[in-house]
Amino acid sequence: MLFKVDFEKAYDSVDWGYLDTVMERMSFPTLWRKWIKECVGTATASVLVNGSPTDEFPLERGLRQ
Repeated sequence: MLFKVDFEKAYDSVDWGYLDTVMERMSFPTLWRKWIKECVGTATASVLVNGSPTDEFPLERGLRQ
């Protein structure tokens, strides 16, 4: 049996609450979890439209690579 898994968009769909739950169950220190949540929770993005960037908007899920 052969399986092919496409992970290309995996980082785009990570739920931040799930990430925190996994870190908690893996016994990450509270301070580390706080730092990581701060990094992912303050992420913003903009989109290029005809070569010009739009205003930034907050991201609601996913991880920067």
